[in-house]
Amino acid sequence: MTNPPLPLLSDPGRRLFWTLQGALDSAISVLGEDCNPDGPREPYLRAENNNLHHPIGDEPITTRPYVTLTVTEENIDGWRDEWDDINYEGFDEDIRPSAADLPPTFEPVVVTASNGEFVSVHDYVTVVHPWLMARREQILRARHVADDHYTPGVVEERMLVVVQNAEMIVAEDEQEWLATLRDTFAGTRRQREQEEAEQAAAASG
Repeated sequence: MTNPPLPLLSDPGRRLFWTLQGALDSAISVLGEDCNPDGPREPYLRAENNNLHHPIGDEPITTRPYVTLTVTEENIDGWRDEWDDINYEGFDEDIRPSAADLPPTFEPVVVTASNGEFVSVHDYVTVVHPWLMARREQILRARHVADDHYTPGVVEERMLVVVQNAEMIVAEDEQEWLATLRDTFAGTRRQREQEEAEQAAAASG
């Protein structure tokens, strides 16, 4: 029996530049079609137009249509297991940490297609963004579970929401993920230039 295909992010979904900072109207912008992270961005919600969303909001969030998506975030989903690994391994039975200190568990959020056919980009971000923001502090704590010196709220961390599998997203450090996006964009551009050069050489030959 084969596993069902993963709900992978669509091309319109890849254009989202999604920060985990504040409300939806300021947190999300839209990259150009080339997905250059340093290129011009458009606002996702357009204040000058009664907060109408960008046209990509009507596109499917995934490559295949799904009428529902059950979404969780990787850091908090694995928080308890990682805490167990750090706090229980190697301890004697008599000195194990209290179970009362266990991190909480988190129920996923369900996104339903408003058009009855596929979960759109707008369906997705309007449900998932507030769900993430309500758990932002817990996400930060989960990201720093192995850091004995981490104190919540002392340093403001900027995070980007990374979506590849639309049902298991992850909040990453903004600068670290920007570096990844830049590398991906540069690699894609080099590949495209190489293909164009090969096509030109073939045509001239």
